[in-house]
Amino acid sequence: MLDLGMKKIPVLLLLLFPLFLKAQQSSEIMQITKDSILQNEVLSIRENWLFSTGDNALWATKEFDDTKWMKGFNSLKIAPKDTSLKTVFNGIGWFRFHFHTDSTLTKMPLALTISHPGASAIYLDGLLIKQYGTFSNKGRHEYIDPDHSPVLILISDTGMHVLAVRYENYDILTSREKYENEYGGFKMNIAKADVAIDAYRSRVLSNTAILLTSGFIFLTLFVVHLVLFLFYRSDKSNLYFSLFNFGIALSIIMRYLIIIAQGVKFANFIGNLTYISTSVACAAISMLVNYLFGGNKIRPKIILLLCFVGMVSPYINYVYADYYYVGLVVICALEAAVLLSVAMYKKKPGSRIIGVGILFFVLFFGIVMSLAAINNGLTTDNPYLGGLLIGLSILAIFSVPLSMSSYLAWSFATVNKVLGEKLVQVEQLSKEAMEHQQEKQHLLESRKGELEKEVALRTTEVIYQKEQIEVQHEALKSEKKKSDELLLNILPAEVAEELKEKGQSKAQLFDDVSVLFTDFVNFTQMSEQLGAEELVAELHECFKAFDNIMEHNGLEKIKTIGDAYLAVSGIPVYNDRHAYNAIKAALEIITFMKERSRHTNTFEIRIGIHSGPLVAGIVGVKKFAYDIWGDTVNTASRMESTSEAGKINISEATYKLAINDFIFTYRGKIDAKHKGEIDMYFVDNIINK
Repeated sequence: MLDLGMKKIPVLLLLLFPLFLKAQQSSEIMQITKDSILQNEVLSIRENWLFSTGDNALWATKEFDDTKWMKGFNSLKIAPKDTSLKTVFNGIGWFRFHFHTDSTLTKMPLALTISHPGASAIYLDGLLIKQYGTFSNKGRHEYIDPDHSPVLILISDTGMHVLAVRYENYDILTSREKYENEYGGFKMNIAKADVAIDAYRSRVLSNTAILLTSGFIFLTLFVVHLVLFLFYRSDKSNLYFSLFNFGIALSIIMRYLIIIAQGVKFANFIGNLTYISTSVACAAISMLVNYLFGGNKIRPKIILLLCFVGMVSPYINYVYADYYYVGLVVICALEAAVLLSVAMYKKKPGSRIIGVGILFFVLFFGIVMSLAAINNGLTTDNPYLGGLLIGLSILAIFSVPLSMSSYLAWSFATVNKVLGEKLVQVEQLSKEAMEHQQEKQHLLESRKGELEKEVALRTTEVIYQKEQIEVQHEALKSEKKKSDELLLNILPAEVAEELKEKGQSKAQLFDDVSVLFTDFVNFTQMSEQLGAEELVAELHECFKAFDNIMEHNGLEKIKTIGDAYLAVSGIPVYNDRHAYNAIKAALEIITFMKERSRHTNTFEIRIGIHSGPLVAGIVGVKKFAYDIWGDTVNTASRMESTSEAGKINISEATYKLAINDFIFTYRGKIDAKHKGEIDMYFVDNIINK
């Protein structure tokens, strides 16, 4: 079952009361004051509505006599076997709400919020203040859900007021199974304008930040592992894992589209697609776990059949589709948990890596769903507990792809190690085959006459064996080449070569190199002006240009730290022109930033350079990263921090190495943090020779 209620709460929490309409006997007037607004922040207008089926423009006026109208709820909820709805609501009708205000509410900005799966027109004292959707009398109707977007109102006088709502929803009559135990009418609240606007904005921003970020993370994992499968198709684990990420990514992104969609038909269409994407994810996780640790060939086929039924379930029955969907997720999660538990008990390689993530996911959501079922929902007024639950939920969701990625990385490393051992064995076999060939040749020479036929036969066999070995050797070399290319993208060529030959790389002392630091001066101000995506895009464009400048001038990029950029000239291969190359690269960066600032609003940059000794290399055994250490690095950082926007600040050590190549301005002795006073120079320009 899919409707707009799924945009806010799970199916297990949709336990609603049945429709209640009765003849009006007495009318209770709601008193709305400034104190009641401030005390409750949001007032729900649910009761004391007067209702009449039909359509008449006069029913919007304040003076209309509605004393004979029926009194009831505006939600139009349907009990599963209720057959009386058509007697009170034939698809279109009017709701009127009387309320009284005092002088404290006069001129106070207020906001009405409404949510419904139909079309509505809202009147205050006879004046139309907002219409949502299109009514059937205007041609083809269009039903939308405003999702409590605020409508600003201002009450100019005290006394009695009337809210009139013209409401249409013919779907409640033609598709009653969609609205069983759900509301087919509308929900309305009134609040201070700023409170309603802030609440709506916060909900939209939080949904966008959490859902889109999570969705694109899973989408990225899908692309990465699909590419890995295309390069190495004999291992299907990457294919199944990429499909799992694809299903989760689409489910999250489509959930976001449902939240922001106002059109009811579009939201229902996207909601049905969510069943398909979730079924794909369930099928993929089942196939992956069975491929890695399961030996049963029948069970995966049964799961695939159940997932196919899950894809078409919303088109068969709205009422039971959600329950089937929850059951399918539980079955797949339990299957994965059982298979992984057995694999961990039998100590199968890699089972613990995957098991930690999936078992945490199953345990956490099993507890949450059990508590929700026992307590008829899972709600809390404690913001800290709510934040903790959200954090644990995000951690549980990402624990599955994190554990899977860790396992696949471990598997890749294991295969690479085995390939290396096989390569050694092949080389040994090749050597032995050659020795055997020579021995046979010697025997042939001594017994050429008698064994001529036998030698020819044996020679043919040996040549065939040699060809097979060479084919295997070339295949292993091809795989080794792929591994080498991946390693060279992470580490400098010299360090990568040492790591391959020795299995480790020792940190190396360099007596004289130049360290370059850059930092954006106005980063904080720019971050306040730009959105998060624009800020990251601008950083990417700048750092991409810096990377090209470093490569062009022979500098080794070390890393970026926030908006700072660190590079070294003279490592891993020593270069006596390291100071010249570093300053030249800095000048090119200054030129690039000035040119960019002419066309776009970008950052201002300051640069610091210092020359001296340092230690460079990699430490640890996992997630290698080439890094540098030493006082030279700290001093270069002080050069940058004491520089100025658009300037290159260098130390006296660098100045002495490049005195004949550039034009400098002596700044004098300037105090540097924890370094005392240091002679510093600004680089003005290069000397043309």
